[in-house]
Amino acid sequence: MAARESQGLQISLIVFVLLWLLASVVAFVFVRKANQETARAEAAETASSKDKQDRTKMEDERGKLLQYIGLTATDKIEAATEAWEKDMKAAEAYGVANLPADQKSYKKLVEGLQTVVRSRNAQLAQQEGDFRDAKATFDQKTKEYQEQIANLTKDKDDKFAEYEQARNTIGQQVTSLNNDKKELVAQSADRANQIEQLKTQMDTKIAGMKKELDTAHQQVQFKTDDYNKIAGTFKINANPDGEIIWVNERDRVVYINLGSADGLKKRVTFSVFDQSTTDVSALPEKDADGNPVVKGKQTVSDARKKGAIEVINVTQPHMAECRILSDSTTHPLVPHDLIFTPIWRPGKQDHFAFVGLMDVDGDGKADREKLHDLIRANGAVVDAEIDEKGELVGAVTPATRYVVKGSMEGVGSKPGANKLIDDATKLGVEAVDLAKFLDMMGYTPPLDDDKIVRGRTPTAPSAGEPVGNFRARVPPERGAKGGGF
Repeated sequence: MAARESQGLQISLIVFVLLWLLASVVAFVFVRKANQETARAEAAETASSKDKQDRTKMEDERGKLLQYIGLTATDKIEAATEAWEKDMKAAEAYGVANLPADQKSYKKLVEGLQTVVRSRNAQLAQQEGDFRDAKATFDQKTKEYQEQIANLTKDKDDKFAEYEQARNTIGQQVTSLNNDKKELVAQSADRANQIEQLKTQMDTKIAGMKKELDTAHQQVQFKTDDYNKIAGTFKINANPDGEIIWVNERDRVVYINLGSADGLKKRVTFSVFDQSTTDVSALPEKDADGNPVVKGKQTVSDARKKGAIEVINVTQPHMAECRILSDSTTHPLVPHDLIFTPIWRPGKQDHFAFVGLMDVDGDGKADREKLHDLIRANGAVVDAEIDEKGELVGAVTPATRYVVKGSMEGVGSKPGANKLIDDATKLGVEAVDLAKFLDMMGYTPPLDDDKIVRGRTPTAPSAGEPVGNFRARVPPERGAKGGGF
């Protein structure tokens, strides 16, 4: 029984202790919480008191600032803002309010205005100094002007005195000149008589010289007529280039007296004329209707043309081998026959101009390139021609030997063709039609078979050496003009 009571007391004691500890902890927590709240209340009161002081200070400072900018302490921020914007706008006229937004302030505004004032004061001081200097300069110039006026007045008086003296002197000179004039009039009358006598003498001399000039004109006219007669018979452009020195009729070749020393090249073609021919460019034969006589595709010339040859080998300085392109059995090629081509001359480079349709082979189509090849093959040069568009290419020069005229149909009205012909006429360049040109140069259409003998070394026979390679020659018929081809 006692044991149970003791155990109950122990439990009660433990419970009491636990409750006491719990009450102590709770009391400690509440006391600590109360102390913290008390401290916070004190701190809040202190902060509130400080805030009141700061607010009072700020209000005082705000009042002072408003007074500084010309407002009262009771004015609101809107009034201050309006005053600020108005002041800034007014300050823009002085150039001191153009600042970034974060730098705009009344202090900056005052500093800027002070700078403007100092600058204006400096300008004013400079202007005052300039004015003083200008006034001093003006006073000096005024003094100098007055001195110049005095000097000019003195010079005027002196010049007037000199004028009076010169006037008197001139009056004396005029009197003297009038006397001289009378004397000169008398001398002029004498000179007029002398001039009239000289004029009579000169008229007599002029009449004599005019008579002599008329005689000279008659002599020149006679000489001109004689020259025209000779020029109509002997043309410089139609002089023979050389002659045949030997004929090999069996091999159809001839030898001419032109060679490497004369600048001769292969493929040059020559027309062959009788040795009695004086003008190889004579006009072509005319039929009963007055039209040129044409055999094949070539116009027949009145000159005693006997055939055509082409250089195939230049053998010596003054000898070359040529093949016979065409000839006549009734009028064969013989030594001393003359040879001529308009596109080559010994030691010279000939120049030509072309106008019109250049139809070489008679097919009605232009053979411009073929004609160029013929010219270049003979070492000649084309100075001027009319292109496919009818425009002039190049120019006729004094060195141009011939103007070769093709068919002028559709070309004669072209400005380029007219200019080429006019230039040739002014320069005295001889014109020849294409058919005549080809006829004079001995051109023949290309052969189908090349009969040139190659690999031979040509040799001319010695004087008096008999040869058996000639064909039988038939003399021309009585009254014949000469073979054609």
